[in-house]
Amino acid sequence: MWYDTLDKVKQEEIKSFITTSKNPEKDPEYTKHFLDVMLKHSAIFTKDGKYLKLHSHTKENEHEEIRKHLSQTKAKQTLEVGFAYGTSALIFAEHHQRQKNTGICHTIIDPNQTGSGKGHWDSVGIENLRRVGFTKGKNYKLIEQSSIKALPSLFQKKGKFLDLVLIDGWHLFDYTLIDIFFCLEMLNVGGILIVDDKRMRAINAISKYVLRAYPHVIDICPSCKSILVLKKKAEDTRDWNSDEKINFDLR
Repeated sequence: MWYDTLDKVKQEEIKSFITTSKNPEKDPEYTKHFLDVMLKHSAIFTKDGKYLKLHSHTKENEHEEIRKHLSQTKAKQTLEVGFAYGTSALIFAEHHQRQKNTGICHTIIDPNQTGSGKGHWDSVGIENLRRVGFTKGKNYKLIEQSSIKALPSLFQKKGKFLDLVLIDGWHLFDYTLIDIFFCLEMLNVGGILIVDDKRMRAINAISKYVLRAYPHVIDICPSCKSILVLKKKAEDTRDWNSDEKINFDLR
């Protein structure tokens, strides 16, 4: 049941659990339970204990798909575009704790995480990761820039280093296509790229273009309704005029 429909005693119990959570042992089951409580009650809390209703988050069925591919790839280096309140980031934290990956093993790109007001996230994502023992600067890196600036720079610095990527950022056609292009460039062969909100018109059109024009990727979950799941099966060896053969009717 949603937090704001519960009686005061239950509300205080949930608030206390979320706001005082600590996970010094970095137990992945604790991290999973923490996320489950947030999702069950649609409840998040700022650092100073202010209640906010959860929104703009990945859903449970998508989490299971992400978990499956993280487990199958035994991903050591991951990245996500979009942070918000940290629901998907908690999935990555759980995975890296389960795998006992050390050092900076996750990269998050979000220009609005630490700001306040409309369109910003009041550092709640950072706080939720801290509550489960996944620490900024120690376990993950946060890049507070637009992805269209951050990804080319990251590619120039790091090259190919990623095993799994989640794109859930600015869902315009051009922004998302840029995200996909650079993330695929940084993805190791055999790696997985997941794009959220496939039902949106722009993402649906991009899905059609990428699957027609990128011979180096394959859709490994065509039955997935809300996410596009791509596997990079080879490097990009397209010629300069390869798009001349592509059907650009993306309706």
